[in-house]
Amino acid sequence: MFNRLLDSRYLVILVASLWLALVAPAAAETVVVRVGAHEGYGRIVFNWKSPVPFSADMAGGKLVVRFNRPIEATYDNAVRALRKYTSGAEAGADGRSVTFTMKGKFGLRSFNMGSAVVV
Repeated sequence: MFNRLLDSRYLVILVASLWLALVAPAAAETVVVRVGAHEGYGRIVFNWKSPVPFSADMAGGKLVVRFNRPIEATYDNAVRALRKYTSGAEAGADGRSVTFTMKGKFGLRSFNMGSAVVV
């Protein structure tokens, strides 16, 4: 009887551990954000350690960039360097996105170059 009780405890611990591993948020990766203000356009480059799937959408005066992994980055330099285009940036509550508030209507082009996401 004791062995069955002990086995049940291990099973509960094992199941709880697996559940926590699946639902616990992954640690955010520190990503370097580089920017460039060019004639007629601005560029934001997110330098990841390895390639990451992403999407970028422009709607309602906002540029939203979403990543498939949590991101940790600062955006003050991007906003400052691209002040002609954007007035602010806010990390998403999901830890996987950033929203830039745009100062006007602009086109959007995005692509990846290996581990760099270019917007």
